[in-house]
Amino acid sequence: MTAVREAVTEAEATGRPYAVFSIGGEDYAIDVMAVREIRGWTQTTALPHAPAYMLGVMNLRGTVVTVLDLAARLDRPSSAPTARHVVLFCEIGRRTFGLLVDAVADIVAVAAEEVQMADSTATSAPSPIAGVVLRGDRLIRLVDAAALLPKEPSP
Repeated sequence: MTAVREAVTEAEATGRPYAVFSIGGEDYAIDVMAVREIRGWTQTTALPHAPAYMLGVMNLRGTVVTVLDLAARLDRPSSAPTARHVVLFCEIGRRTFGLLVDAVADIVAVAAEEVQMADSTATSAPSPIAGVVLRGDRLIRLVDAAALLPKEPSP
């Protein structure tokens, strides 16, 4: 855990830290500040009438947490979860949820001026992709964690 803290501290010195992970051989990243923890895959309990990208719920130290198949949520080909997959547990406001990904690669610093926006004419639907970053020959898609969940109902 100390190595992770050191990587985050180093990334903060040069930009905003992002956790980079892969889905189907493609690179994605999410703001480290949204990531609560990373755990290996364990079976979820399915919920009836849930969207196809929702794998089910999981017990995270006494709290029931929804787990999403991030590949399916992003309309990418997904595969059946195995012991090699990991779950990124994210916290946005009071909401905690898990994201199934293939693997976590590293933590990188991203300066605001590095972020390029995808062409908004490419799709008519709102996208949880906040932008892209070029790192050498790698194209890293930045995921807006808050945009992955449905809006909370008004009180």
